[in-house]
Amino acid sequence: MKSKYLFVMPLVLGVILIAINIKVTQNELIGDITPSTELTSMNNSNIIAYEEIKTPITKAKKINADYGKPELKNISKDYNPNSYAQRSESETIAVQSMALVEEEINAVNLIGSVTMMDLRGIEVNTDEVQIDTEALMELYEEVSESPAWDVKEKIDIIELLWEFLVNQCEMSPMNAAALIGNIVAEGKFAEQQGTGLFLTNIEQARALLGCGKKGYGIVQWTYAPRQRALLEYYELAYELYPDDWDRVKVTAECSMLIEEIKAYKIFDDIKVDTSIEDATGRVCVNYEAYKGSNRQWTKQNNTYRLVAGKSSNGYQRLAYAKSVYEYFSN
Repeated sequence: MKSKYLFVMPLVLGVILIAINIKVTQNELIGDITPSTELTSMNNSNIIAYEEIKTPITKAKKINADYGKPELKNISKDYNPNSYAQRSESETIAVQSMALVEEEINAVNLIGSVTMMDLRGIEVNTDEVQIDTEALMELYEEVSESPAWDVKEKIDIIELLWEFLVNQCEMSPMNAAALIGNIVAEGKFAEQQGTGLFLTNIEQARALLGCGKKGYGIVQWTYAPRQRALLEYYELAYELYPDDWDRVKVTAECSMLIEEIKAYKIFDDIKVDTSIEDATGRVCVNYEAYKGSNRQWTKQNNTYRLVAGKSSNGYQRLAYAKSVYEYFSN
């Protein structure tokens, strides 16, 4: 009996080993035919749907919405990515849109800091001035009807200064009117005091500004330290506009004006109104400081009041300031 089992056992073990070998071979063959899940996933990730190709073109239509520029046109909803003509047209429009945005940003200039004296004779470094020169030049080159009170025909300068002081520098209307009213009684851009002559190029500015012999510009800057600061602004403006003297003088003198007003602390806050009379008195006494200004104005409780008569310089400047305020308020 024992010998019989010894004979059968090797046969049973052999059959079992053959069956196992056949099963393994079948699994290997099936594995060669069916691709792995990982490989399939990788292949699908490399396939870009046609709808995804059209998405950037659809978004391109919205580029100029915030800038008020013309929308992109002639881009078909059935965009064919293989069409060179359509691709070239959309790329051209996108470049033009970017150029328009860049032009809008570049219209505003940042004028660097200069060194000037405050009312105590202490040197101060000014802030940088952000100025939209293009907007100012549109007013400067525009021919407007001069109001009856504008006896010196400076309406182009007045409108330009209002744009700069009120709209660009956020100065209050009464403070701006007081300052402009004094400027009406002074000079024009780059004008030499009392001669009717003007600085016409940077070489003349370099030769004359700093001498302190005659006043120049809209405020008739006279003293040498003030002229040297003005020349610094002329140099900065000339770097921006070497071929446009009108832009140079407007940019330089507007920058000088606002920074000197702040350095002198003419107003407690340039953005806050007090009264047209108080604002005019502050400019007359502390900024323009024309001859006799201290006697024409009195200061009580930190407020200036005119005490001179109708024939005085102060009365004329206050009248100009009121007219400017009313002109822009209507």
